[in-house]
Amino acid sequence: PALLFADDLRQDHSAVHLPLVQCNACHTTAWAGFKPAAQTRIIPDLRAIYSAFFSRSPDLMLLLPLLPDEPEPAVNGMTRWLCGGCGYLQGEGEQCQGCGEHKLQRVFYPDNRRQRSVQGASRLVYEHICPVCETRDSLLVFGARVASLGSVALSHLYASAYNDDPKLIAFSDSVQDAAHRAGFFSARTWLSNMRMAITQALAKHPDDTIPLPVFYDYLPRFWQDKSLNPAAFERERFIAEFLAPNMQWLPDFQTLCKTGVLPADSHLLDDIHKRLQWEVLAEFGYRSRIGRTLVRTATAAAGIELAPVQLAALRLLTPLREEFGLRALSNKELTWFLLGFVLRLQHKGAIYHPFLDAYIADGGRTYILNRQSYLPAFAPSTPAPVMLTDATRHTGFDTLHGRWYQDWCKRTLGRQQLLPQNCESDLYRLVLDALTEAGVVKAIRAGKNTVWCLQPETLYLSADNATLATDGQRSTLCVPARMAAELVGLPALEHSDHGDYQVQPQTRHWLSRLYRQGRIQRVMAAEHTGLLDSEDRQLIEQDFIKADKPWSPNLLSATPTLEMGINIGALSSVLLCSVPPTQANYLQRIGRAGRRDGNAFSLTLAAGRAHDLYFYAQPEQMMAGRIDAPGVFLNASAVIERQLVAYCMDRWVASGIDDSAMPRTLRPVLDHVQKGNLKSFPYNFIAFCQREALPILEEFLGLFGNELHERTRQYLRHVLLGGDDSIESLELQLVKRLTELVKERERLSSRIDALKRHIDKLERQPQDEVLLQEINEARQERSGLQAIKRRINGKETLNFFTDEGLIPNYAFPEAGVLLRSVIYWRRTRTDDGRGKYESRVYEYERP
Repeated sequence: PALLFADDLRQDHSAVHLPLVQCNACHTTAWAGFKPAAQTRIIPDLRAIYSAFFSRSPDLMLLLPLLPDEPEPAVNGMTRWLCGGCGYLQGEGEQCQGCGEHKLQRVFYPDNRRQRSVQGASRLVYEHICPVCETRDSLLVFGARVASLGSVALSHLYASAYNDDPKLIAFSDSVQDAAHRAGFFSARTWLSNMRMAITQALAKHPDDTIPLPVFYDYLPRFWQDKSLNPAAFERERFIAEFLAPNMQWLPDFQTLCKTGVLPADSHLLDDIHKRLQWEVLAEFGYRSRIGRTLVRTATAAAGIELAPVQLAALRLLTPLREEFGLRALSNKELTWFLLGFVLRLQHKGAIYHPFLDAYIADGGRTYILNRQSYLPAFAPSTPAPVMLTDATRHTGFDTLHGRWYQDWCKRTLGRQQLLPQNCESDLYRLVLDALTEAGVVKAIRAGKNTVWCLQPETLYLSADNATLATDGQRSTLCVPARMAAELVGLPALEHSDHGDYQVQPQTRHWLSRLYRQGRIQRVMAAEHTGLLDSEDRQLIEQDFIKADKPWSPNLLSATPTLEMGINIGALSSVLLCSVPPTQANYLQRIGRAGRRDGNAFSLTLAAGRAHDLYFYAQPEQMMAGRIDAPGVFLNASAVIERQLVAYCMDRWVASGIDDSAMPRTLRPVLDHVQKGNLKSFPYNFIAFCQREALPILEEFLGLFGNELHERTRQYLRHVLLGGDDSIESLELQLVKRLTELVKERERLSSRIDALKRHIDKLERQPQDEVLLQEINEARQERSGLQAIKRRINGKETLNFFTDEGLIPNYAFPEAGVLLRSVIYWRRTRTDDGRGKYESRVYEYERP
């Protein structure tokens, strides 16, 4: 097998090429394929495969390559032979039964198909479960998008001590991409800052190790107390740096941004402290082995206090020998068993914290965590803490009957002797009782079952680490150096790896230096697009230039409008999220940086399309190519028609109309259309155009000399004068679009009135909790519809003309599909008489 880029493949390639998927927990890599039930061949169509993967289609196939003598993973599935020439799957043989090819690859196909309830209906889906470590929802498509790559680059750029001007513009070609990347860059880079904060607090602590509960309190103090850390932040800077991305909507922070002062009764700092505790818990718990974590980069690790584990081993040794017949069991083997078991709980995130009480009581359903504004948002497939329970089956927690726990008994306690049949459940109960008595584990009653998790006092953190690995480094562990000797010889925690852990030579991961020495400088990204009002855009520009507040934006995610001479001050870095269409565009965009001293850092990311890939292969063509003068195709009807309407409007204004001839906002315009007031706008403008059509048209065409074709001249004549049913005249276009908006406003008014009658009816009924909730929901909907109606009425008239494509808009020439939405969020305080929810109207335009 060879690793290739999909974009480099020729259309006529003969071999089968399949996308890679990788487990983010154990890094196992496999192929993804698409094979409907009736087919005998894998279909190597990328679009079909990706669609099947993300929709969890039962036609998805995960193919794990195996060596000829390599054992199968210990999960349900089957071994097949895959033809690299035609994609035929067969049970055995040295020659393909489909095409006669001899290049066959042995693969394992795990049966991950499960019957699941989806929106109330039962259907067959393909679960994303790793066949090696059996981690659920851990499979990722091997590759990266522009936003992900850009976030990694930004993390390094802003953390660098050599970057004395941490400000940047990121250019995107579309409004939607720019708006999305502003939020994405802010959120994705924040976690890197958290890891630097944790690492540097650990490194400067006077002790080599620090208990986990102590570090919960030490971390926020370290970054606020200059006696502990000379580089500590003032209160406002601390809030700006460590407030989590999903907490920026909190009213207290919004008040701070607007006024510079927190409300007197604010609990925002307390919420940030709680979030820091959660991030530490996650970084050394359930998230410790996913991505570029401190543990995976051997920067810092969580250790287990050995004394209570060894005490539990002493108490267990005699009962296990006498009650379970394990006569040859040694204290060393039992200690290994307990340490591996406790490490498993730690890696799954089974670490107690008061935040988790309701989560545990409710059976591990993450919607409970989403109720806390200071915790991260959990989607259905987002990793979350996994506790251990004695329930027979559980969707959110591990059970004592789970494959890993059964296998761990056999690979440690049963390594030198036979275990009694079906003894694992009773054995684990005895073990958990001993660990609970020793203070290692906490037992919690949750309904009819017991849930176990680690006591946080059992764990400590250290920046002095050692790495252990099995043969071939298929399984690795990063632990504090003082704990490493106890784990030498421990069987691998991944049950598919039959090796033992040995200490590895110490090497420094390239990210570890960044976490230890990087500067904490948060990426404060702001959108700079045509979706914003001009006033908001100007405020963002000024805030970006001045940078006089800790929360001032230091990254603008912009569309190419910034090429048009907007003053955004001096900066030394620019990011192009795609290769610009021409050399002139490229030079204009990178020219935004380096105006202060001539030095600049410009990074261009090539997307997976032909234009970008061409210049990625030959970058000198973009950097040193010929610059063509910009131009416009004058005979393009959509372009020249808008110019004609704008010319008509100019002539109308020059004729001496007063300021009231064209209202500033749409409300009176729509009222005129609704009432048929022919003396007011837009009818007064239409009447002028009809009256002066011939001289206006003659003057306008005269501006272009002989450049316009006769067909274009006739087209413009029909736009202004009518006479051709296939071409909409100016009068028809304008009245038609305004009439549609009038009808939309009428529909909104009708729904608002109907909701008012419904609310009045409900309020006359005997009220209980259910009825009050229904009234509240109806009021929310009504207030949202009223906000949309106000947005329509308040829109500026000229903006309507440009949005509808009636007059030129040089930045965004094509009218899009408009979606108006009302976003609600629960208020954190409801004691000021303003209700439980706030709302905001958003308009989203898609080209």
